[in-house]
Amino acid sequence: IDRGGVFAQIVGTLELLEPAERERIAGIVINKFRGDPSLLAPGIEFVEKRTGVPVLGVVPCFTGFRIPEEDSVALERRGTGSGERGTTAAERLNIGVVKLSRISNYTDFDALEAEPDVRLTYVEGVDQLRGLDLLIIPGSKATTTDLYFLMERGLFEAIRAFRGTIVGICGGYQMLGKRVSDPHSVESGIREAEGLGLLDVVTVMLEKKTTHQARAELLPAGYQVAPRCRGELEGYEIHMGETILGPSVRPFARATERSGRTVEVLDGAVSCDGRVFGTYLHGIFDNAGFRSAFLNKLRRAKGLEERPAAEVQEDPFDLLAAHLEKHLDMDRLLAICGLAR
Repeated sequence: IDRGGVFAQIVGTLELLEPAERERIAGIVINKFRGDPSLLAPGIEFVEKRTGVPVLGVVPCFTGFRIPEEDSVALERRGTGSGERGTTAAERLNIGVVKLSRISNYTDFDALEAEPDVRLTYVEGVDQLRGLDLLIIPGSKATTTDLYFLMERGLFEAIRAFRGTIVGICGGYQMLGKRVSDPHSVESGIREAEGLGLLDVVTVMLEKKTTHQARAELLPAGYQVAPRCRGELEGYEIHMGETILGPSVRPFARATERSGRTVEVLDGAVSCDGRVFGTYLHGIFDNAGFRSAFLNKLRRAKGLEERPAAEVQEDPFDLLAAHLEKHLDMDRLLAICGLAR
C-alpha cells in the first residue's frame, strides 16, 4: 500500500468544506490502490459512518497504457521516437512536426510514432528540416498568429523551399494556402496573414466553430497521396475556418458522415504533383489503411521495403473505462448521475 493516509484525507477534506459544498458530494472513490483491497474494509466502514457519504469503489493502480496529454506542455518531456535501433537516417523514414507556438491536437501523430521504422521529431529551427522525408504542419489554436511565428523563426521561407512531402492538418492545412483572413478577429487581432502558398486555397475564419465526428472517403487526388489505400477514413473536425479551393488543386476526400448524419462535403486539397496536401480531418493517421498506404509511398520513394501498419494499442480510454467499470459500483454511480440502467 502506498503511503498517503487516504482516510484522513477524505474525512479532513469533507470536514473543511462549507455545508453547501459538502451537500454536493455524492460519493467517494479511492483510486490508484496497491495491495489487498480487503484491508481497507474497516476504514471504508468508518468513513461512511463518519461522513455519511458512500464509498463507491476502490480502484487498483492501472499501468501499461497511455492516455494522451492534455496540452503542448507535455511536448517538453517527449523525445524522438521511434526509429529502430541501429538504423541510419537512410534506413528509416524521418518525419518532422513543426512545433508551433499555439500547437494543438498533436496526438494526431502518436500512430506515426508507433511505426518501428519512423523517427519523429518536433521541428523548432530551420536546421531540423534537413534530411526529413515528411514535414507535417499540425493544428493551431491561432493560425494567423502561428504564420507570423513561422516568419519570426525563419521557418516560413524554409518550409516554402522544402522539397519533401508536406502535410497540413486543420490549422496547418490553412497555413499551406495563399491567405488566411480573420475578419471577425475570431482567433486573434490579426485580420489577415499571408500563407505559405503551397496550396491554391484561401481560408476565411467564421464565427461559428465546426465540430464533428466524421467519416470520409478518399477522392482520386487522395489516392494519389495514399495509393492502394483501403477502407473509409474516420476522425474528427474542430475548426473555425472555411477553405476555398482554387483551380490548381484537387479535393483530398469527401466527408460522408458528420455527427451521425449523412453528408457530401469536400475536404482538403492536394497539389497537382501530389507532394503537398492538407485536410481538416484530425486522427487521419489513426486509420491503419491510410497510414500504411501513405507511408509505403514514402518508403518506395526512398528505396525502403514496404511494411504493414504497426498495431496500435486499443483506445486507452476504453481500457480505462473497462477498468473503472470493474471496480466501481456502477449502479449507484449511474443513479447519482440520473442515468440509472
